[in-house]
Amino acid sequence: MYTRIHKEGTVLRLILVLSLVGIAVSGYLTYVHYNRAEGVCPIGAGCFDVWDSEYAAILGIPVALIGFLGYIALFGMSYLRLYYPELEIAENFPTYMLVISIVGGAFSTYLTLIEIFVIQAVCDWCLSAFVVMMVILGLIAYGVLKGKGEVAAEPVSA
Repeated sequence: MYTRIHKEGTVLRLILVLSLVGIAVSGYLTYVHYNRAEGVCPIGAGCFDVWDSEYAAILGIPVALIGFLGYIALFGMSYLRLYYPELEIAENFPTYMLVISIVGGAFSTYLTLIEIFVIQAVCDWCLSAFVVMMVILGLIAYGVLKGKGEVAAEPVSA
């Protein structure tokens, strides 16, 4: 039993760390969008083309803000599930996290394909958010499938 809980706790800790990376990246992109700040494009200049494209927002909402909120939700649920699994609401978090990561992964894939084939420019920040979301999706799917719906069954000590 300890081994199962230990492994599930490890998955949730990895999701916590990756969610923080996602929050930082999408938070930065949201800041750049709203402040029209001169953003930094680490490699090349593809970021500027992507940020200025019609695909940077949906119905006036920056896609970076949507990602930011998704990463915050994943962080919050994984934190509560890891450290407070006895909460009744945390019981369904693995399912919610799986749905959020599937939607986030599909949306990130769509946006990445738009970057490559339509805009013909790749944003390094956006690509890193895509990779983070796909790794989170893999971890959540692994945790849910391995634990048969139970990503963390008992409190895990810090």
